[in-house]
Amino acid sequence: MTAVSFTVHGTPVAKGRPRFTRQGRAYTPAKTVAYEKLIRQTYAPSGTKLVGPLRLSVVAHFQFTASWPASRKGADRYHTAKPDLDNIVKIVGDALNGYAFDDDSQIVFVSASKRIGADEPRLSIVLEEINGAEA
Repeated sequence: MTAVSFTVHGTPVAKGRPRFTRQGRAYTPAKTVAYEKLIRQTYAPSGTKLVGPLRLSVVAHFQFTASWPASRKGADRYHTAKPDLDNIVKIVGDALNGYAFDDDSQIVFVSASKRIGADEPRLSIVLEEINGAEA
């Protein structure tokens, strides 16, 4: 079983909805394209292409905003504001599609969470091959 873990530094970005031109053509928002590229570049040094069923674990770490009262900043907490967790997982799967694995349909198990209180905003990702019995 092969496992690859890596960290994308910076505030996590969710997958944006497709936008449409006046002519009706769909396009992906620039922020989404840039973040997908950052995920691929961060993964690229491992160069490992995973096969078979995969487990994807994603933890999005956010910093407290300036408006948070000091009394609430004491402990690591769950982040309940935007961006949506499912869209964070979606951008990871789409970014690594064709790079870390042949198709994101190989992902059969997902574990994800959003946390606030980190010293540095980041996205922690673990991809691992699993055998059919584990799935």
